[in-house]
Amino acid sequence: PKPYVALVDGAAMGGGLGISVHGEVRVVTEKALIAMPETAIGFFPDVGSTYFLPRLPQGVGMWLGLTGARLRGADAVAIGLATHFVPSERIDDVANAVRRGDPLRDALADHRGPVTSDLPLRKIAEYFDDDNVVGIVGGLRGAVGDAWAEEMLDLLASASPTSLWVTAGLITAGATSSLAECLDRELAAAGRITRHPDFVEGVRAVLVDKDRNPAFSPATVEEVDAATVAAIIA
Repeated sequence: PKPYVALVDGAAMGGGLGISVHGEVRVVTEKALIAMPETAIGFFPDVGSTYFLPRLPQGVGMWLGLTGARLRGADAVAIGLATHFVPSERIDDVANAVRRGDPLRDALADHRGPVTSDLPLRKIAEYFDDDNVVGIVGGLRGAVGDAWAEEMLDLLASASPTSLWVTAGLITAGATSSLAECLDRELAAAGRITRHPDFVEGVRAVLVDKDRNPAFSPATVEEVDAATVAAIIA
């Protein structure tokens, strides 16, 4: 219930996004870099993201959650993750105004205009408005010659197949849940998924050895056991 203002002038990924995106006022600059990249380490987007991701425009939440795609500041405003865009050179002025206790309407008066974003929202809605990971991958594979679809396939291929299914299930459940329910569900699922071999392997490949070559098991989304996913989410 305590109102707070988030100023994002750099990377806000995972937990960084979790402590900022729930604020009522979320200010970004062109240097902001926003993502939820957890599927690459055999985990899933948490910190309440299974509440805010399904409330983004059609398919966008599933796209961000599964692929870990990175957004810049203007993109975040365009999809509703941020509320205001301020040029980085002026972010200190805004911060100082907030610290002085100036009314927010005055501190942000010059930063309510529309932003320009190149996000392919139509493609995102077409390919990611689904919670069937096999179906999403199949649709992207069918887009022969589409460079964006190929890039998304590469991102999905670098993620844990089990994590992809868990993420899709949690985002779907979050669409009809409160924030408190989502946080409780995420906490319980975190305790289960960190016992899955993919978590140790993902952390090794991305954060420890940094070879970016994880050996996830199972290796494909088609091989993931539905009962295993259900047990993690339950």
